[in-house]
Amino acid sequence: MEKQNLQISPNFTGQGVNPDLAIERKNPSFNVERLTNILDGGAERTQIRRTVDAWIQSDPEFCKENQYFQSQNERYEGAIRKSFYLAKKMDEMGWVEGGPHQEFCYRFNTPAKQLRRLEKGELLVLPQALVNTASFFLVQMELCLKSTEKCKYDEDGVTVGDIGPKMNFENIDNGFLILKNVRVPRENMLARFSQVLPDGQYKKQGSDKINYLTMIVVRVHMLESEVILTLLKACTIAIRYSAVRRQSELKPGNQEAKILDYQTQQQKLLPQLATAYAFHFVSNYLSTIFERAYGETKEGKFDLLPELHALASGIKVIATEFSSSGVEVCRKACGGHGYSLLSGLPSLYTRLVASCTYEGENTVLLLQTARMLQSAVIKLQSLVQLGIAQHEAWNRCSFQLAQAAMAHSHYFVVEQFVKALQRYEEEVAIHRILKHLCDLFALHGMYLNMGDFMQDGYLSTKQTAMVTESYLDLLPVIR
Repeated sequence: MEKQNLQISPNFTGQGVNPDLAIERKNPSFNVERLTNILDGGAERTQIRRTVDAWIQSDPEFCKENQYFQSQNERYEGAIRKSFYLAKKMDEMGWVEGGPHQEFCYRFNTPAKQLRRLEKGELLVLPQALVNTASFFLVQMELCLKSTEKCKYDEDGVTVGDIGPKMNFENIDNGFLILKNVRVPRENMLARFSQVLPDGQYKKQGSDKINYLTMIVVRVHMLESEVILTLLKACTIAIRYSAVRRQSELKPGNQEAKILDYQTQQQKLLPQLATAYAFHFVSNYLSTIFERAYGETKEGKFDLLPELHALASGIKVIATEFSSSGVEVCRKACGGHGYSLLSGLPSLYTRLVASCTYEGENTVLLLQTARMLQSAVIKLQSLVQLGIAQHEAWNRCSFQLAQAAMAHSHYFVVEQFVKALQRYEEEVAIHRILKHLCDLFALHGMYLNMGDFMQDGYLSTKQTAMVTESYLDLLPVIR
């Protein structure tokens, strides 16, 4: 079969589009461009994203045609080469640091930001390229101010090695680092909020709460730039596939139906789309609160950080758990095609599922969020009053604490989705479709956790039937 190069415009219309998709897009019930602008953060950002996407897709250096047929070393070397090339091109185009053009470029290739600094001769810290690429590293270590047995090692030096094969991220050079009897000069320590004086004394500045800041920064960033985008990609692939894949007669005597017309397929995919939108809006809220908290830290105010830390921990957990399971649902919904690496779905899943572990293992983070919960305090106190040690009492409550934290985070996402809808009340068509998605996300959560709602007396048997009916009725409406 002769290979065809299909040229698709940024609006995804015109020649080369599958006829079934063209029909789907012909008469939307809302302004597609307006909803696109909402997701991008404004019409101007949409145009910038399209400019960046068009440039990347037209440049042969960024071709991904053979990526699934390459070895680990080939993928790694290719990623580094593309990163240098991208950093160079961004400079040539005058796309300023921190600007929207570079932001959309980094979505394509994150290491380009650090590699651009290397070209300029700046300090390079690449924790994801430790073995072969990084020339310097940033490490968190135990601070020893005096020579003690705890601080001594038998051998001197630095040992670096590769951590071995992984289920994804093979083009990232993760490694391990062992330091023995290595002295770090005072001038090489990060000392904005604490420092070691020349006489060996430790001096702390500000509040211990500042330690939350770095973790919060990374979690907020990963949600908007990695987790949510990956789920949106998976939904796009699976829903488009379901709109062109035909199988069996839905009505006897008719042609085979699009599988997206089957309720079972809608029930798999549409809740995942609703989930992606829910996390989009909660991520926007989290970014706004973070900017406010970060601004206050510059003024020496740290009051918002503990609560923001707990919130970011819970949202990180629910977003990564729901999104990774959602991508897997999308993959399985595409049948045998979803098993193929060429669909893009297996790689999206293995990439996203890692987010449940890095930047805080999810169970640990749930327990961080759970420290806010009043019910936990009551149970803990009762155990302690029975003579059980505090740490053991906490351990005995940990599973229920994690469940409560997950439920709290789920409620918070629904709450922020509902509040976000208020901004679009005057845009009737946009508000209608977003409300349908919001309702579906909320009802899907209730449907999956019906036992908990009944056990705690929030829903009767009759009400659970109403939840199920409303949930299923929304599917053809959104379809």
